[in-house]
Amino acid sequence: MDDLNLTVIVLTRNEARHLERCLASVKDFASRVLVVDSGSTDDTVEIAERAGAKVMHNPWLNHATQFNFALDQLPEDARWVFRLDADEVVTPQLSAEIIEVIRLMPPSSEAGPSRSRQTLPGSLLWPAFTTAANAFS
Repeated sequence: MDDLNLTVIVLTRNEARHLERCLASVKDFASRVLVVDSGSTDDTVEIAERAGAKVMHNPWLNHATQFNFALDQLPEDARWVFRLDADEVVTPQLSAEIIEVIRLMPPSSEAGPSRSRQTLPGSLLWPAFTTAANAFS
């Protein structure tokens, strides 16, 4: 769903058992899926690639480092990020709510983009970029 400009990030290591179900659950709203793998020895990478995810490799240091690595790989035009564990799935109801909420969000103001790690109130989503005007609100 390209019009949402939402990237799903999944961190993996030996998640072949869960990954296919996880990735299938985001197909209705994800514009792109980025899987950051830290050395899987099972079929994790192949499953991710078969599902159309972009797979990158990064050695594991800790959760925050992996996630920040993933954020650094996003294209400049990335707007929304949804972080999901490989053993989690998005229900159809949550998928519909994500689509609705993002479509109702007002467009960015004229101020230039700046990186932000803010969460939206009561949400698992956050803008990958926000305007300078609202970055501290």
